Amino acid sequence: MRNTLIISVIALLISSCSSTKLLVSMSQENLVPKSYSNLGVAALFPDDANRLLVENALADEFTKKGVHASITFHSFPLAGKSELIESLDVEPGVMKKMVVEKIKQNQIDVLLIITLLDSRFEERFVDSRMVVSPYYDDTMPVYNQRYYDYYANIYSQTYTQGYYTIDATYVLEANLYDIESENLIWTGQSITENIDSIDDEAEKFARLIVQEILERKVILKSND
Repeated sequence: MRNTLIISVIALLISSCSSTKLLVSMSQENLVPKSYSNLGVAALFPDDANRLLVENALADEFTKKGVHASITFHSFPLAGKSELIESLDVEPGVMKKMVVEKIKQNQIDVLLIITLLDSRFEERFVDSRMVVSPYYDDTMPVYNQRYYDYYANIYSQTYTQGYYTIDATYVLEANLYDIESENLIWTGQSITENIDSIDDEAEKFARLIVQEILERKVILKSND
């Protein structure tokens, strides 16, 4: 899109407690927004379960906001068959023809493609050591416990002195294409850190992307 894009850096579009944020949003310069009859969603992830989860989240969110959307998981070339894709040597030209044919068959007139740009993992130690008293004090509750209470209490402290955890960071890119012109009309990048629930993060990501696209008037709702 070169110089035909207006670049805007987005700072914390959602609350600080959330682990998913939109970093960059770029839309085509002088874009005339229009409504579409069927927005296709294609998440290109190595894990098929995550692909289906994200596609469903985005399609549901678009539909709730007045934009008809559908997933491509069951219809696009070799969809849901990552192991088969790895074993095949499909030329880019052949794959292009297959994708174009599926676009026509499913009457998709705008396509959102989600890809994983980067993933980083960092191990860190979380210290939660107990405080140890170097002397005996019969007034302390711990010394007035039955052996089973003492065992349970000390056991829990002994085995929770510290632990290692993995900080995970994912950077996703979303590209929106107008099928008629074949042009990229919007692109955005998001960052997600320390996922607690994949389902919850998929929904957060979907709300973030859909809100940005609609607020920027990249596409119009069917009733606009």
